[in-house]
Amino acid sequence: MEINTLEFLIVTLWSAGVVAGLYFYLSARSVRSMLVLGGSLVIPVLGSTVAVVLVDRFRALRKKRKSGADADCASRGTSEQASETAETAKPEEEVLTVENSSDLAALLAITDYCIEPASVFAAQHQGKTIAFDGSIGAMIPHGDYKIRYDILIGAGDFSETTSPGPAFQFRDVNATSDMHFTDTDRPDTMGVGDNLRLTARVVGFAESSCLFLLDPVRTSFR
Repeated sequence: MEINTLEFLIVTLWSAGVVAGLYFYLSARSVRSMLVLGGSLVIPVLGSTVAVVLVDRFRALRKKRKSGADADCASRGTSEQASETAETAKPEEEVLTVENSSDLAALLAITDYCIEPASVFAAQHQGKTIAFDGSIGAMIPHGDYKIRYDILIGAGDFSETTSPGPAFQFRDVNATSDMHFTDTDRPDTMGVGDNLRLTARVVGFAESSCLFLLDPVRTSFR
């Protein structure tokens, strides 16, 4: 059991008072000495009692303050955590598909990739994410790079004769890391004729070439 400095001082004083009282008692010769004896016994006892009461009250007050501080810290921690969660938790971005967007469904059905609907859709949905079934129609190196490509994407399954929808293009992308493949058993390479499920972000429409620029988000073979 721990004894702090104050408790040790109280016990020491009380013991000293008792010893002093016994000393005077043994050497008492008169009534005056007896009074001194009584005082020497009573005063330490009263002092010790008062000190004990004060120590108990001090401990209770300290315990109350500590409990209040702990509760305040816990409340502050919970509030800060909730605030951080609210700041970091962002609503999931809606992905436009032919099922939930009539505009995208109409875009993928156009037969002339250079007509106005393509540029209008790109302007209205720039920065948004779309998902659709597509295929690789062409794949050429980007500039002088060996492993970066400009990839032409058509809507639907690959065909050598027809290609509905805009002339989608992934420009200056790595054929592996930039495509963000989600397949666990995908082929080692990809190329012209591959059918893909594409999720991409709308970058814009190049008026001079009629290319509908996309930035790949997720890709899988189908």
